[in-house]
Amino acid sequence: MNFHINNKKYLLLSISFIVLFFGAIALYYIEYVKFQKEILESTLYKEQAHQMHKNIESMIQEKKKATTAIAISIASNNNLARLINNKEELQKFTDKLLQDLSKNTYYKTIWIQILDKNLKPVYRSWMKNSDNYETQQKDLLSIEKTNKIITTVSVDSFNISIKAMVPFFNNGEFAGILEVMSHFNSISKGLGKLGIESVLLVDKSYSKEMKNLSDKFFIDGYCIVNRDAPQALVSYLQKHGVQNYLEDEYKAENAYIVETYKFKNMATDTVAYYVMFKKISSESTLGVDFFIFKWIAIGLIFLMGIALSVSLYFFISYRKQRRYYKNIINTSTNIIITSNENAILSANREFFKYFKQYRNIKEFQKEHKCICDFFVEKSGYLHKKMDKLNWINYVLLHNDMNHKVEIDIEGERYYFLVVVSLVSQELHHYAITFSDITAQEEYKKELEELTVTDPLTKIGNRRYYQKRVEEEISRALRYNDPLSIILFDIDHFKNVNDTHGHDVGDKVLVEYTKFIATMLRDIDEFCRIGGEEFIVIVPHIDRNNALLLAEKLRKAVEAHKKVVPITMSFGVTQYIDHESQDALFKRVDDALYSAKENGRNKVVVK
Repeated sequence: MNFHINNKKYLLLSISFIVLFFGAIALYYIEYVKFQKEILESTLYKEQAHQMHKNIESMIQEKKKATTAIAISIASNNNLARLINNKEELQKFTDKLLQDLSKNTYYKTIWIQILDKNLKPVYRSWMKNSDNYETQQKDLLSIEKTNKIITTVSVDSFNISIKAMVPFFNNGEFAGILEVMSHFNSISKGLGKLGIESVLLVDKSYSKEMKNLSDKFFIDGYCIVNRDAPQALVSYLQKHGVQNYLEDEYKAENAYIVETYKFKNMATDTVAYYVMFKKISSESTLGVDFFIFKWIAIGLIFLMGIALSVSLYFFISYRKQRRYYKNIINTSTNIIITSNENAILSANREFFKYFKQYRNIKEFQKEHKCICDFFVEKSGYLHKKMDKLNWINYVLLHNDMNHKVEIDIEGERYYFLVVVSLVSQELHHYAITFSDITAQEEYKKELEELTVTDPLTKIGNRRYYQKRVEEEISRALRYNDPLSIILFDIDHFKNVNDTHGHDVGDKVLVEYTKFIATMLRDIDEFCRIGGEEFIVIVPHIDRNNALLLAEKLRKAVEAHKKVVPITMSFGVTQYIDHESQDALFKRVDDALYSAKENGRNKVVVK
């Protein structure tokens, strides 16, 4: 009897111990799941905040480059220095430039200010009176002294802008400074395309300087600059205190990820802030709270039973946890796949938004082993093999670098940022994330094209010529091929402008550019390097054949007679091994000069 009693006591004690043991493990597991959920959400939000920061930083850097390129292009125009003392003609010239920029580029709100050699404003595009404008004397004096270009973020009495300040010269002597200012409208629109709303604030210490800004609105002493800032976000900042959102750490609150980008001036002082808001996808956390509380209740019920119930609880919890993480991965806006070194193993839902021709991963695996089958082999992007390594191993080995890939899916081109993580060293399994950066890459290409394209004739500009002739010289040396160049300009073009006006002059440039282009080969590079001066890089052709081509162009131009009849003078030369680009241009320029001196409408070879 005592034996049975003791056995029952032991059994009850054992069951109690098992229940308590597994109950403690279950409670610990539940807390662990909560902790992992918080870590995962925090990581996802941090990555998105980092990407927001990179997006705006990339846009600002590209806009700085484009603004500087525009300023350099205008400052290099000889008419600027020539007209500096003739305000009426200078205004006509500059207004025409602004019209061309607005018509032929994406920049519709460029501001220009021109200062003479005494650093006094003589022209400003956004208002007529320029006598009482407070300039940045320190920066201007630095430019005058060093002749260096300065590009910075500037706050003045009118607005905040990206300002490029470029000196210009007359016969080698300092003639003045050109200031080109571009605003942040396009950046706000670019962020909007990425689902990011923004509020641009000028720091307290600079807000008081913006005395001429219309429609001013202040929050806690910070001036709001972008008029299209969503009122709901402005009210949100006003309610919660602007100062709380100006630190470096991002915030995730009230269904928003909030990230702030700081603008600094030449003195590295913070002058403004871009406070960016991106809505948190509700799908990523859908059902999380339900999951936690449901299984706490079930666990308590099962823990009052037997060990089998506890085991069943853990089994169901494990499956639920896997489904939870799978749902998070499936709600990601990035492509996430698992793969070994040779073949794809699984993919999230976002993968099939791009690869629409496949319904599931098995269909994909029937035709392709690896997503790398769709990689476009292009310089600067990932290939299947990189430095004799599989692309996955290459990314892991160089995890301190950004890796981009171009993918062709049924004729559509996409660009992605690629991150690889090792999941299982034993199985050689990897988790790979593809973040779509197509919009950023295309925006970058548009800006790059702007810096190398002549806005009027749509052919290459001087910068593009210098880049391409250097490449062709390298190729000619490598393969021992001939290389020639033809330099030409329009005879008496000033008379065309003076007699018929600059509009007709522009039509002449456009018409004869198109006409000459029809007589060139696809491999020839045709560029406009000055007002009426053009150059053609002619690969694989020696000076004799280049002479024949130039003579053909000369006769065709003389006979064309469209818009107004014109003639052209031509200089021709062939590259001499190991001479510099400048020496090559000097020789062809001398040839053109000889053609001009000998009566024009001629071809001279040197």
